[in-house]
Amino acid sequence: MISNYCVHHGVLPLGYGFWQSLGPAIALLLISFCRRVPAIQFEKKYLGYYVMCGIFGIAFPNTLIYFTSQHLPPGIVGVMVNTVPILVYPLAILAAQEYFQWKRMVAVLVGVVGVMIMAIPNVHINASTHIPWILVILLTPLSFAFCAVFIAAKRPVPSDALSLSTGMLLVSSLLLTPIVLGMHSFYLFHFPLIRTDWLILLEITLSTIGYVIFFFLIKRAGPVYYSLVSGTVALTSVFWGWVIFHEIMSPLNFVAISFIVAAIGLISFTPAAASSPPD
Repeated sequence: MISNYCVHHGVLPLGYGFWQSLGPAIALLLISFCRRVPAIQFEKKYLGYYVMCGIFGIAFPNTLIYFTSQHLPPGIVGVMVNTVPILVYPLAILAAQEYFQWKRMVAVLVGVVGVMIMAIPNVHINASTHIPWILVILLTPLSFAFCAVFIAAKRPVPSDALSLSTGMLLVSSLLLTPIVLGMHSFYLFHFPLIRTDWLILLEITLSTIGYVIFFFLIKRAGPVYYSLVSGTVALTSVFWGWVIFHEIMSPLNFVAISFIVAAIGLISFTPAAASSPPD
């Protein structure tokens, strides 16, 4: 919701996305300096890991979010982006991090039904303009899901959440810099700071904490259980879309959202299969 407010109050999407990447990178570099520990590792296995995470975990999906948020209601954007758990499970099966369970697969199908309902034209969804953007924004959770599975499968050893977060953010910042400058989308802070500046600083603070927690939780709990937080985010996105932006949702939209949130809950709360395949 912070991004949606800023984008609708003069901050270009790419400019906002750039600060969400560069800001936390600078903050984590300062934390590493204060702790007197290396911010990143320069060995080949680490650099390749940073690049993959920077592309699929930040640069590509976040830029996509900011562009699509200009064409879709914020509540719908929040729900669609947070369908990550629906996609994480099939990808985790392909990566041999999870084993097939009917309950979880049913949850995936329920989520797909929700997405299909979301795409049905009605009085609040214009078929010619909204549906293409709904399909485009689905690339965002797919990118996040791929990144979560990749992080769990290819995490270099030894490593810690702080250095991995810093490397990922530095790579994404480098990737976004020529695009932001080339499209004249750089956002320059005002002095004294105005409301959008403070909101961007708040987002930088939240993102700095969030990215470190991201790597920590995936290491501790795995990509599927990490994605549990998406259920809460999906619900709060709809709530704040109504409170802040006075967004009116049709009954069909609520049905679709209910399917998607139910799928996220089923995926997240169904116990995982044993760590070894059945005989």
